[in-house]
Amino acid sequence: MRTRRAGRPRLADALLLAPACLALAAECLFGGLRDGLSALHATPPVLAMRAGLARVSPLVALPLFVVPEAASHAGTVLAAVLATEHRVALASSVYVLSRVIALVLLAAVWDACAPALLSLPWFARSHALAGRLRSRLRARLAWRRAQLRARMPARGARLVRRFRALRLHLRRQARQLRPG
Repeated sequence: MRTRRAGRPRLADALLLAPACLALAAECLFGGLRDGLSALHATPPVLAMRAGLARVSPLVALPLFVVPEAASHAGTVLAAVLATEHRVALASSVYVLSRVIALVLLAAVWDACAPALLSLPWFARSHALAGRLRSRLRARLAWRRAQLRARMPARGARLVRRFRALRLHLRRQARQLRPG
């Protein structure tokens, strides 16, 4: 069995660099959005929707879980059509907005319907498999994330501070929006 020499990256490490950078960016962005979304999830219309969704059967919950993803793909197609018509700014806006709305809806449906969905044996197995794969990927990328953070230049540190400030600002705004 060959051992890995220090300082010499393998092909797998090089292939995991892009996902590691995406994971780091997503962690920074979604950390701030999480607080804003929690405030949105505490509003009366969303609470009423979640209460209604919590009572649905697994066979009704499954299509509800798929609808936001299908809608985001429709937004992707519309963005591609707009991009072919050289309306790049509008295409980018449609793409990002459709993904964010789909993410919010998917999170709301998942929060409300998770027990019903996990009662389906094949869905529970798939969910467990996805969780294990995510844990393995995070464990495998942990050293790369630490290396990237250690090498991050001052400009990158400034960007991290800006994301942190944005996250704190969103958290304060979310606290103000919470009822009571």
